This record gives sequence, structure tokens and C-alpha cells, in this order.
Amino acid sequence: MGHFFFWRSYERFLAESWAIHLWNFIFIVSMSAFSMLFLLLSLNRFTKPLVKLSAMTAELSAGNFDIPDMETGPGSVDELDQVIEAFNHMKTEISRYIEEIRWQENIKQEYMQERMRNMKMEGLVRHMEIYALQAQMNPHFLFNTINTGMQLAIVEGADKTGEYMDYMARLFRHIIRNKEIIVALRHEMEGLKFYFYLLQVRFPRNLSLSVECGEELLGLKTPVYILQPLVENCIIHAFKDADENFFRRVIVKAALAGRHLHISVLDNGRGMKRETAEKLLHPQSIDESSVSRVMGLQNVIQRLYFFYPGDPDVVGIETGPEGTAVIIRIDTEKEACLAF
Repeated sequence: MGHFFFWRSYERFLAESWAIHLWNFIFIVSMSAFSMLFLLLSLNRFTKPLVKLSAMTAELSAGNFDIPDMETGPGSVDELDQVIEAFNHMKTEISRYIEEIRWQENIKQEYMQERMRNMKMEGLVRHMEIYALQAQMNPHFLFNTINTGMQLAIVEGADKTGEYMDYMARLFRHIIRNKEIIVALRHEMEGLKFYFYLLQVRFPRNLSLSVECGEELLGLKTPVYILQPLVENCIIHAFKDADENFFRRVIVKAALAGRHLHISVLDNGRGMKRETAEKLLHPQSIDESSVSRVMGLQNVIQRLYFFYPGDPDVVGIETGPEGTAVIIRIDTEKEACLAF
């Protein structure tokens, strides 16, 4: 009996001992798993911000400064928060510095463009002054000479010659008396009327000159002396080498399209090459060899670009085998640039 009781007590001891070992094992495994999870969570608190910082640094090195600032979340590490704040501040300062450099560069480029434009304008003015000095003549002597020729023609009964010299004197007075750079369209049309008469006398049978312009447009402003050189360019170049029996036509049109005044000079002569038109529309700086052409088509184009620098379409050329059209488009709501 005593032996049986001892055996039962021993079995109970073994069972309780195994239970204690099992619970100890479960506790150790649980604590190890909890420790690993805690360690992973702690590492994530460190590594996740660092990985994000690395990605944002790569974006900055690629030139992308528009990325939002990195935010610090709850439970983050104080030391990492300080690094993130310093990084955000650095990114903002670098972005601001680059924007300031870009702004200064744009200002510098605009200044250089304006300086180049002023230098070109000064060069053009110098060559125009050279041209004017070469062609300068005392107006009183010129008009007195013309009046003497008119009186001589009347005395000799050459009425047509007297009328021709009268219109020539009117044209010279019209050109010389005006000192303005920007004039009303009426002024340009009046000068064309005198010039057309002289051309009609020169080409009495094979030249047609016409103007299409409404009365309501005559008060609109245009740069001075832009139409006569265009008509003269047609006579000299468009009809060069034309047959004597070829009927020449030059049409000057003015119309209002919205806020833009469109003025075109059309001829039915030989068209120019597209390469020539492009060179005229994109003129280079004037050299000494072009002084003789400074008052022609090239001069008109350059002056239009100078007066309207923000409008590259202020002048265009349409050309083909049946003639050429020089088209001027002036924004009536913008003042011409006269700062040179």
C-alpha cells in the first residue's frame, strides 16, 4: 500500500514537472517572439525615415525641388526628427536659391537682349544718318530749283512737265516737313498719292497703282515712311527684267481685323525665293555693304521689329510665281516702342 502511494505521488510530480517545463518553454518562445517583434518595430522606426530620406535625396539630385517636405509621425525618434527638419530646411533653401539664380539669369538675358536690340538700333540709326548725309541737300535750294523748273516749263508751254515737278516738290515737302516717328495712316496715304503720280508719269501705259483704304482707318497710327519704300521695292525688284508690254499692278490695302491694322502691298511681278524672304524677315546686323539698301524693304522690316519687339508677326512676306505680298500687322491697342 505504501509503495503504491509513493508511485502515484511520483507520477504526479513528473506530470507537474513536465507542465512547468512546457509553460517555461511557451513563455520563453513567447518572450523571444515579442522581443523580435519589438526589435523589428524599433528598427522600422529608424529605417523607414532613412529610406524615405534617401529617396528624397535622389529626387533632389535629379533636380526635382517640388517634392513636399518630409513629415515626422507620432512616436518618431527625436534625433531623426531633427535630421528631417534640417533636411526640409536645406531643401527649401536650395530651392529658393536656385529660383533666385534662375530669376537673375532671366533678368540678365532680358538685359542682354535689350542691350543687343539697342546696339542694333544704334547701328541702324548711324547708317541711316550716313545715308541722310550722303543724300542731304539744302531744302530751300531744292525747292527753288524745282520752282524755277516749273516756271520755265510753264513759260515754254510744257504744262505736263510743270505738273510733274509740282508733284515732285509736294512729295519732297511731305517727306521733309514731318519730324514724327509715329504718324497717322493718313500721312502715309497722302505721300503715296504724290508718289503714285510720279510713277504714272514714268510708266504711263503699263502700270496700275491703286489704294484700298476706308476713311475710318486714316486716323490709326503707323511708323512713318513704311509704304513708299515697299511700293518702290515692287517697281525696282518685282518688275525687273519684265517685258515692256507686261502690265504691272501694285495694290496697297488697309483693313482692320479685330484689334490689328493689316496693311499689305501686293504686286503681280516675279516672286522672290523663299530663302530670300526668310533672310529679309530675320535680318542680321547691318554692315557697310548694305548702306545702299538701308532705306528699302530691309529697313522697313527692321524698323517694324524695333518698334514692335514683342510681336514677331508684325510683318510677313507671302510670295509665289504670280507676285509678292508684304503684309504689316499692327496691334492698335499697343504703343510702339520708342525707347532707343
